[in-house]
Amino acid sequence: MIRKIGKYALWILAILFGLVLLLVVAVYLPPVQNFIKGRAVAYVSENFGMELSIERLRLRFPLRLAVDDAQAVTSAGDTLFRCGRLRADVALWPLVGGEVVVREFTFDDASFRLADSVTGMDLDIRVREFGLTADAVTLGAQTAHLEEVRLIGGDVRLRPGEARPDTAATDTASAPLLWRIAADRLRLDDIAFRMQSDTTDLWAGVGSGVIDSAGVDLSDLTIRAARLRLSEGGFGYGQTDRPPKAGFDPQRIEIQELEVAIDSVFNRGTTVRAVLRELAFVERSGLAVRQARGIVAMDSTGYTLSGFRLKTAASELQAEARVGSGITAMEPATPIRVTLAATVGTEDLFRLTEPDERMSRHLVRRKLSVETRLTGILDALKLKRLHLSLPDELDFDASGEVRAVTTPARTAGKLSFEGGLGRSPWVASLLPAGIVLPPLTLRGEAEAVKGEYRGSLHLRTVEGSVAAQGSFRADDQHYTADLQVDSLALFRFLPADSLGYVTLTARAEGQGFDPYAPTTAGQVDLRIAQAEYKGFDYRAIALTAELAESRLIGRLTSDNEGLGADLSLHGLLTAQRQEASVAGLLSRLDLERLRLTPTPASASGRIALQASATDSGSYAARVELDSLQIRYGTFTNSVARTVLSAEASPHRVMAEAASGDLRLTFRSAVGIDSLVAGFDRTVAQIQHQIQVGDIDADTLSRLLPPFRMEFRAARNNLLYSFLRAREMGFGQAKLTAHAGPEEPFDFRAEVNRFSTQGLVLDTLTAGVGNREGALRYFARLANRAGNRNRIGLIALSGHAAGRSAQLSLAQRDCQGRQGVNFGLRATLADSSVTVNLLPQRPVFGFAEWTVNDGNYVRYGFPDRTLEADLRVERAGQSFTLQSIEAEDLPSGSLRLGIAGIDIGGVLRLLPQAPPVGGRLGADLAFGLADSLLAARGGVTVDTLRYDGRRVGDIGLQVAYRTDTKTVHSGSLTLTVDHRTALTVDGRYVPASPADSIAGYEAQFHLAADLPGIPLRLANAFLPEGSGTLAGRLRGHIEANGTPRQPLRQLEGTLNFDSTSVDVAAIGTRFRVTDTPIRLEAGRVLFRDFGLIAPNRQPLTLNGYLDLRELEHITADLRAAAQDFQLVNVPRNRGSMVFGEASADLSARVRGPIDALEIRGNAELLAGTEVTYVMQETTLGIKDESQTVVRFVAFNDTTTVHDSRPPAMLRLGGIDMLMNVAIDPQVRVSVYLSTDGQNRIDLQGGGNLTYSMNRLGDTRFAGRYELSGGRVRYSPPVISTKNFTISPGGYVNWTGEIADPTFAVRASETVRTTVTMEDQSDRQVEFRIGIDLSGSLQALDVRFDLSAPEDLTLQNQLASLTPEQRQNQAMSLLIYNTYSGPGTSAKVNTGNPLNSFITKELNQWAQNSLPGIDLSFGIDSYDDPAAGPDGTRTDYSYKLSKRFFDNRVRVSVGGKVSSGGDPAQNAAENLVGDISLEYQLSRRDNMYLKAFRETDFESILEGEVTETGVGFGVRKKVSKLGDLFRLTKEKKEVKEARRAHRQEQRAERRLERLNGQTTAPARK
Repeated sequence: MIRKIGKYALWILAILFGLVLLLVVAVYLPPVQNFIKGRAVAYVSENFGMELSIERLRLRFPLRLAVDDAQAVTSAGDTLFRCGRLRADVALWPLVGGEVVVREFTFDDASFRLADSVTGMDLDIRVREFGLTADAVTLGAQTAHLEEVRLIGGDVRLRPGEARPDTAATDTASAPLLWRIAADRLRLDDIAFRMQSDTTDLWAGVGSGVIDSAGVDLSDLTIRAARLRLSEGGFGYGQTDRPPKAGFDPQRIEIQELEVAIDSVFNRGTTVRAVLRELAFVERSGLAVRQARGIVAMDSTGYTLSGFRLKTAASELQAEARVGSGITAMEPATPIRVTLAATVGTEDLFRLTEPDERMSRHLVRRKLSVETRLTGILDALKLKRLHLSLPDELDFDASGEVRAVTTPARTAGKLSFEGGLGRSPWVASLLPAGIVLPPLTLRGEAEAVKGEYRGSLHLRTVEGSVAAQGSFRADDQHYTADLQVDSLALFRFLPADSLGYVTLTARAEGQGFDPYAPTTAGQVDLRIAQAEYKGFDYRAIALTAELAESRLIGRLTSDNEGLGADLSLHGLLTAQRQEASVAGLLSRLDLERLRLTPTPASASGRIALQASATDSGSYAARVELDSLQIRYGTFTNSVARTVLSAEASPHRVMAEAASGDLRLTFRSAVGIDSLVAGFDRTVAQIQHQIQVGDIDADTLSRLLPPFRMEFRAARNNLLYSFLRAREMGFGQAKLTAHAGPEEPFDFRAEVNRFSTQGLVLDTLTAGVGNREGALRYFARLANRAGNRNRIGLIALSGHAAGRSAQLSLAQRDCQGRQGVNFGLRATLADSSVTVNLLPQRPVFGFAEWTVNDGNYVRYGFPDRTLEADLRVERAGQSFTLQSIEAEDLPSGSLRLGIAGIDIGGVLRLLPQAPPVGGRLGADLAFGLADSLLAARGGVTVDTLRYDGRRVGDIGLQVAYRTDTKTVHSGSLTLTVDHRTALTVDGRYVPASPADSIAGYEAQFHLAADLPGIPLRLANAFLPEGSGTLAGRLRGHIEANGTPRQPLRQLEGTLNFDSTSVDVAAIGTRFRVTDTPIRLEAGRVLFRDFGLIAPNRQPLTLNGYLDLRELEHITADLRAAAQDFQLVNVPRNRGSMVFGEASADLSARVRGPIDALEIRGNAELLAGTEVTYVMQETTLGIKDESQTVVRFVAFNDTTTVHDSRPPAMLRLGGIDMLMNVAIDPQVRVSVYLSTDGQNRIDLQGGGNLTYSMNRLGDTRFAGRYELSGGRVRYSPPVISTKNFTISPGGYVNWTGEIADPTFAVRASETVRTTVTMEDQSDRQVEFRIGIDLSGSLQALDVRFDLSAPEDLTLQNQLASLTPEQRQNQAMSLLIYNTYSGPGTSAKVNTGNPLNSFITKELNQWAQNSLPGIDLSFGIDSYDDPAAGPDGTRTDYSYKLSKRFFDNRVRVSVGGKVSSGGDPAQNAAENLVGDISLEYQLSRRDNMYLKAFRETDFESILEGEVTETGVGFGVRKKVSKLGDLFRLTKEKKEVKEARRAHRQEQRAERRLERLNGQTTAPARK
């Protein structure tokens, strides 16, 4: 039975096994597999809401699975996943033991897409190939060993959506994952990841990568890898809402060419270890890391970086660091050790920063060294060294320590530093324009002790030093600060600002920083011992101030030549009210000494200022000026007491000013906020009305806040004094303005007798206001008949209302002739504005013209079209503007035609005009449509003249076309005398908005051809007699650049063709070399360019002028010449200069154009013999229309005369040093007469030096030593005088070029007959000496006399006083007579010889000096002071000259005496008499005279000097009664006055007519 049961059991088992085997076999059958696939696909599709499809599924024995073309599609039609091919091969028998051995697991062409329509998240994963092989996977033990994992062609793209809170319950009951996974190799090829949002973009990629011996232990979260290699990788991050910046942009980082090699990677919890073997990449900015290596470690004890090295092409960095783990909790005992050494190339710095071009140029291929070492614990750190170095630029060292960092109340430490800064172009490029940082050294300390911080800094430059100390306590906010500046040369820092040396001390001490707190206190003490500006020393200035218990007191004193003041300061500072007042004496404010004005100007007086404010919004201010004295030039004025006050509250505003006869009042019944808001609304409304073209004055009246302002002033006030100090003035001024709800707004101004720089305007009126809803405006200038201005009247008036406006202009000259009379009417309608010219026969240029009926000029807004039909004509002249149609112009273009317009006649309309003449013609066509603007045509000037001299026939052809959104292009052709002189073509491309955001600028191109510009064009504009130019300028120029750097790419050549320069002053012609001037890369290059002298020796110029940055033009030019012949002119009739002169020259000019450095040497060579001939031309003054000379009536007390000196060219920032050597053989002659009979010959040499610093101060030093010379002069009657200049004399300069000192001696030999007391006669040869010594300001001229060959007379002369010998010398010079002791000769100058000599001298002066009145006199009389029989002889002269059409006469006279009192003679002055006469009226010959005269009155009175002012009348009369008969007015004066009255009546009629006929209807 048992065997039978066993047999059945075996059969059952066999059957079951067979069934199982059959089932297993069935699974491997394709039909069964297809059935199972179908059922599985159907189940998934029904239960998961998606459509699953599998093209092919096969399972082969034992466990080899193959799936082809599987995909899942959601109900929405989106593909969730897709797999092109999947293969899996799992070993069967290991499964029995609980292990999984994967022989193969791969899938190809797979993708997975997950999109969330609610959050907007979108994840897209694509894999080209994935595969792995597993040696063993133990499910029970949760271990896995992977032989290889490979991923090829992986691409992950993620667009994150909006984050939503996770409300799903967390399953905390699931079993923990304790898998330990090891992989022999992970291989990655062509992997990419990208995550994009609306504003950011993050991407990463790997070309190829390998990870060897990697492992992950999830039980303790351990990650390890023996070796990691990545190549051809990269990653990036950027903001997508803006384009990237040029260079490094932290908002747009892109790493390419990434190579990474890391060994021994380990991470478990907070423990991290890795060995960086290689790191290389290139950043978008161009920064390329070639190599980086080091060891990184982190564990429970801290963080370590060891052996770190990083290299780029230009930099190298080494670092070691160890920081304890307590740093995260800021534990005091955390150990810290950091060592860093780096050499950073400037190329890398420039890629990470944004340097300007100058910095890049100065620091190219430079190295910045950085070295530091930090050791200790967090609460006791020591900075053993911090070193920064940039060779020749920067050197800085620091060291120190800090304690108790974690407890600020106990923080203590000390830092010491020192360093230096060289003459660094790099630092200079960082500074604003005009600031220079000279070489300097610095040292200092910073210290903290238990909440108190102290510091000091010492800075020293080549000239001067700065020392500063300070302290601060954090607990009570107590502070101190001290500053000492010692002789600091500020001009080294600001070379172009006219600053000098500064010496000062300052100290501040206080507590608290809230100015309104009553506990806040402070003291300030400032002492300025030296502060130079424009050569003036603002010394002796002191300021003290103290704040305590909300009260502020202080004092400002100054005691120097320019500023004298003693001012007190008082104030109150509380949260509710603030007050401040300044009062005191301003004893001296000298603007000239302070270098604030070029002419003498000063003021003095008492000043008081008060200001207050409250928290309720009320404000008040008051200024009082009392006892004010103003001095300007010779003008002095006492200004009446002046008071300025203003008050503002939430309910009203008031302002007043009173100064003498000046009164200003302003009242408004609204608060300051409402007042400002009302004016703002009015301005906005005005802008709106202008934009829409609809003027409504009533609306403006309603918007204006209520106010009333009145201003009146005459000549006794502060304003008038201020204007007088600036060469301006007026008789009376009046201004009124008002607005309010009950009245329309109105503004009117009137100024009478306004004058400036000699120009007088009798009456100026202007106004604007609302009249019946229309905006009316007018401006008027009227001059009375006697005014010398050309203009008699200018009247401008008009109105605007609604969409129409009218403007009229009338002008008359001083003779009453109508110069201009026309009007314009503008109407806005149908989106266009139309302008008509009125009236039918307008007046232009003192001539009547005709205008066509229905004339108009129209501009259309939508399409920007132009239309016109305007023809203004008269005989031989015309002006037309008419519509035309042309293929090359936009629709609606205009043609401008001008023919025969007299330029001079037009300019006569102006009060002051240049002397330009010629006939103007033009034929121009232009059009405008949308963004297109086009123009073409020509302009001609026939026989252009300047100041009467012909310039030539000038022609200009132009063409221009632009689309304002894309490109501008144009051309120009200039012709001179019908020959092409210049052609220019240009193109401008503006930057688009996107380009501008990206940092791109507009570009332009310019090309110019110069076939030949005749240089003679400039001759007409040169001062007459200065010289002439001949030849032509030829060349070709091309420029490409941007608006900021227009000449960045300047290329081309320029050369002078057959060019010569005639210098009239020296009568010499120089040729200009034909060497081309080259233009390369924005620089002008000179190579052996220069002038050729008459002896064919060149003066060459070499170097460059850098124009690439127009704000920072630099130059480096060298000029050199040898034996350069300055003068080579034979003597001929009319020559001003003749002879020969040669010189050597070497000079260099370099540096920025505003801070040039000039060094040079010049030598006037031996063989130089030059003669200058003084010309005997009549002196005169040219009256030109450019106001070279201006006339003002003397009875006009409001006219201000221009007393300023001529403008001088001020060269700022130039450092110049020129050495001039004159060979001792150089001879210079001056002919005092054209025949050379009267002449001065000099021979000598020396070494002179001219220098100028950057403040503009000049210095001239050196000595010119005379080695010989002669003075020959032949006055009439008196014999010819020949003075020989003795060798050894000199002229010496020690600073001022105009103030040399002299030591010159000359002598003449005179032979005459001397009659002794015994009546014997003998011939004696006398030697007369003249000694000049001293400076020009105090020149001492002495005569001496000797008889070297006659011992007797020599002894007698030696016994005389110097004054007596001087008298005898003059007697010999004039009378050829010696009358000293021991002789019987007496000089009786009262004899007829006196009259004869005087007559001959005066006749000679009249013939030889035309234009100048020169007279001589010899007068003799008895003088007891010279002895009982003493006589006195005065030799006098008088020189007078008339100016300004003979209305002004200036006379200068003086005398020299012989005989009389020697002391009195020595005190006489060669210039003793001065007088000034002014002819007040030509009609009655009335004169005003100011004089100073000296005369010998009598024995008792002696010399008497009279000074005074007189008035006189010169009149020819035939009888006594004619003195009192009035002369009839001249006819022209009467006619001018009559015309003025008629013109006034016509103006009044015109104003009434405008008000009646042109008033627009109200809307």
